Amino acid sequence: MNTDTVPQSIGRYCIDGVLGRGAMGVVYKAHDPKIDRIVAVKTIHPTLLQTPDGGDLRQRFLREAQAAARCLHPNIVAVFDCDEHEGLPYIVMEYVQGRELQDFLRYTPRVDAETTVSIVGQMLAGLGFAHANGVVHRDIKPANVILLEGGRVKVADFGVARLDSTSFTQHGAVLGSPGFMAPEQFTGTGVDHRTDIFATGIVLYLMLTGHRPFPGERTTEVMYKILHHDPPDVCLLNAQLPPGLSAVVRQALARDPAQRFQSADAFARALRQALGGGGPLPADTPATAGGADDTTGTVVLGVAPGPATDPPPAAPDLPSPATAFNDSEQALMAQVEKDLAFHVGPLARVLVAKAAPHATNTDQLYEALAGHIPNSAERDAFLKRRPRVRGELTGLSRGTTTQIRAKFTEADLEKAQRALTRYVGPIAKVLVRKAAKEAVSLADLHETLAASVPEGRDRTRFLADLTG
Repeated sequence: MNTDTVPQSIGRYCIDGVLGRGAMGVVYKAHDPKIDRIVAVKTIHPTLLQTPDGGDLRQRFLREAQAAARCLHPNIVAVFDCDEHEGLPYIVMEYVQGRELQDFLRYTPRVDAETTVSIVGQMLAGLGFAHANGVVHRDIKPANVILLEGGRVKVADFGVARLDSTSFTQHGAVLGSPGFMAPEQFTGTGVDHRTDIFATGIVLYLMLTGHRPFPGERTTEVMYKILHHDPPDVCLLNAQLPPGLSAVVRQALARDPAQRFQSADAFARALRQALGGGGPLPADTPATAGGADDTTGTVVLGVAPGPATDPPPAAPDLPSPATAFNDSEQALMAQVEKDLAFHVGPLARVLVAKAAPHATNTDQLYEALAGHIPNSAERDAFLKRRPRVRGELTGLSRGTTTQIRAKFTEADLEKAQRALTRYVGPIAKVLVRKAAKEAVSLADLHETLAASVPEGRDRTRFLADLTG
């Protein structure tokens, strides 16, 4: 099969077009006719399979896709299937419509601390779940982080990206992203889940400061800095940051894995603490979520997943806009956030929350928010989405941020949890309790939970289950 031409089908999947091409292969948009679902299909370049390492690469590609399929989590792009077509291995993944963090950072090179902690916290929630299931990503970078409308974050290429970051030393080709690699990836001293901690620390540094911690034009220059240099303190580059973030970033970027956070959960808790979101930080724990592996590329296995009723803690949400509005005004706030998120990603929720108390009508609100969109054409497009009916908004003019929370019965929550568990597994319990704290009505609760279901067809069934 020639990946330069777009095939009509791969396996049972009907190809609709190309989503992207890279060093490893091609990702196609496809349709699964068996269950009427849009998916993404990733293949390997045939030339890579023809190298002396080709047979090993084929087996690892399929084996690691099988491992990644265990990682069903709201913050992970799901893997549905893996097989071969005309001798070419492929994997089938969840099709996610969103914006890469890499693209978002082009327009917003420095992100405020609150939004950064929310995005990185969700990344760490997905990583922690994967690590507990014995899977290490190995290629965490902004291009592998997808920002969805409504503030959800998903990490892509779990279990598969690790192939991209493997060094085929026999042939002198290094694949991957040197600027986001941990020291042990360069030295070959063993890679485990703490490698993902280091890479996430680099993403955190980049978002908080707008600068890479280890810049360089050549791979050798970047590698030398990662192995020997400490980056400038984040608070020196951005004086508006809470001082506690300095120590968090420093620990995440420790060259010695033993000095880093020993789990994704510990990293996330430290971030929330530094932002002022909790009591004393519990002591970190030794590395237990997987041992170091060798250079053969086998899946990192170590600790079995926790009990089904005790999933990893959910990441913090972005702050919600002021909700002391009547029903129509609350619907407007949701629409404003959705319109803005198309241009600025998850930052939209923070910006709306800050602007809403100071606006007395929709025109003022949209005008204030438009200033955060750097591209003039996108600004104009955002302003054109203003609702036709304009006027004073009483909730906004009061300038209050009092939360309106609906009261739900235990029966309501148990029913929602049972229905959601069918689609997302044990994490449903956490999602339901979390959504119940913010939802303003039973319908709002159901809609919020439906957003956690990966596929549109399944979302429809989920809502039908709740109303039936």
